Amino acid sequence: QCFWLVKWLVPTGTKLTIMPGATLWMGPKASFISYSPVQAIGTDELPIRILPSDSKEPWGNFAVIDTGQQKNVFDHIVASSGGESTINGIYISGMLAFHGSNVSLANSYFEKAQGDDTVNVKSAKGVITDNIFEANSFDAIDLDSPDAKTVVERNKFFNNGGDAVDISWSNVLIKDNIMIGSGDKGISVGERSHPTITGNLLAKNVIGVAIKDFSEAMINDNII
Repeated sequence: QCFWLVKWLVPTGTKLTIMPGATLWMGPKASFISYSPVQAIGTDELPIRILPSDSKEPWGNFAVIDTGQQKNVFDHIVASSGGESTINGIYISGMLAFHGSNVSLANSYFEKAQGDDTVNVKSAKGVITDNIFEANSFDAIDLDSPDAKTVVERNKFFNNGGDAVDISWSNVLIKDNIMIGSGDKGISVGERSHPTITGNLLAKNVIGVAIKDFSEAMINDNII
């Protein structure tokens, strides 16, 4: 299954299922926006791929908007070379973005994102586990006002240009991750956040952990 996309909008009141082995070839600045929940579940042998059709031009975003408590599942995804865009008046910073949309994101690989964030969760619950983020231009994961039950666990971050994890207004759990070679911070804690940071390995980041903007953090059992 291969799809060539310039722009795609999924309206409310439906459900999108992307089957194992599907490849979405994204044209320059193309975006896929869903206002309905998405199930994109690949396998080890048949991952779902979201790739640029032009190696010299980034595509836009794959975003899920305002699906609320309805569960979005992304598993065994390979995504490369997305960017950022403004669509229907909404600025979308993440190659994969979830605005007001709960998401489980697991067992996936993200590389070469060229926008402000690789994965962005805004005002929603994110369970982000067992993924690899490598050589993205800026932040790998950005959490803005996420649900307090949000978890970032057992992910690996290698040589990303910004922060491995950047959180704002967040009371989340960041656990058992490996963060190596970030161009800015391993973990950036800002805007009155109160995370628990435990069991992580942080190495060769410009800054290991930054706590700022009236934030407080519980930090234990990490290696920095």
